[in-house]
Amino acid sequence: MAIRSNKMKWDSDLEVGIEIIDKRYKCLFDLANDLINTVNTGVNMRVIDILFSIVIHYAYKHFETIEVLLEKNDIGDLEKYCQLHYKFLRKLNYYKVDFYNGREGEQDLPSFIREWMADYVKDSRLKELFPEHIRDTLRTDSINSFDDFKCIL
Repeated sequence: MAIRSNKMKWDSDLEVGIEIIDKRYKCLFDLANDLINTVNTGVNMRVIDILFSIVIHYAYKHFETIEVLLEKNDIGDLEKYCQLHYKFLRKLNYYKVDFYNGREGEQDLPSFIREWMADYVKDSRLKELFPEHIRDTLRTDSINSFDDFKCIL
């Protein structure tokens, strides 16, 4: 079963203006594109399973980073973000189960990810929540992206 849709493209409308968050959003797009390409080329189910797990894990780690930053800096409605993140991860898991059972989801995976992220970025107000002095401390050069995958590798 192929996942309908073309490759997702990142655009600046999805940026929140916080370097670490924007880079991780872009990485999530790249991982989702890898998953879609793998499914559409008919690769072994084990490889697809691994890629689904990587996408879900990366999204989880990314959301965990946002939640820690919100809590650490006492900013925003942490419970709201936790609920939004949980719903996204649950939906990704539904896509995985539907794929394995040969069912089509109500929406194709790339459209779901893109629309969810666009709505999330627009509605979350992350850019406004993090003051300038906090944004300056959130530079990706201080974070080793390999750490995000320690439990997978």
